[in-house]
Amino acid sequence: DNGGLVYVGIQLLDRPNWWVPSGVGKVLSIDPSNDQVTGSYDLTIENPVDISILGDKLFVSGGGFGNPEGVGIDTINISSGDVGRLVGGTAFTGQVTQFLPVSETLGYAIASGAWPLATVHSLNPTTGALGDTLLGAVSPSMAALTADGTLLVGDGNSTTPGVLYYD
Repeated sequence: DNGGLVYVGIQLLDRPNWWVPSGVGKVLSIDPSNDQVTGSYDLTIENPVDISILGDKLFVSGGGFGNPEGVGIDTINISSGDVGRLVGGTAFTGQVTQFLPVSETLGYAIASGAWPLATVHSLNPTTGALGDTLLGAVSPSMAALTADGTLLVGDGNSTTPGVLYYD
């Protein structure tokens, strides 16, 4: 339960320098009933691009291109306010553009590589251990789960774009 708060990623990009991250990102919590910022969390990753929630934990994905140390998935315990790195950038082929937690032991991360290539990885949201790379996607961009647990991955590759289904 997010307590009715809205969470917003702050990228801190250097606009005059081709939008390169100027440091690690932040996440703000906002109470939409009064438009007040209720918390600020300093991340260990740069350029946060995706926030997801499972239980009392936020998962923030991102990273600046060219800096593996700033790439990965951070966690924020919304009960305690603790921030930590779930998994670092050297485990991925590039920026982590999305993380979709399914359960305490299963989630899926999309990591971009040399454009337009990307990969879909299974990942344990508790330990950060990477599992298998899902085959088939060439340029995955977004993932979603159906009510029956089927993973849908949008693939924008130039020869056979479409949606891939993983059971």
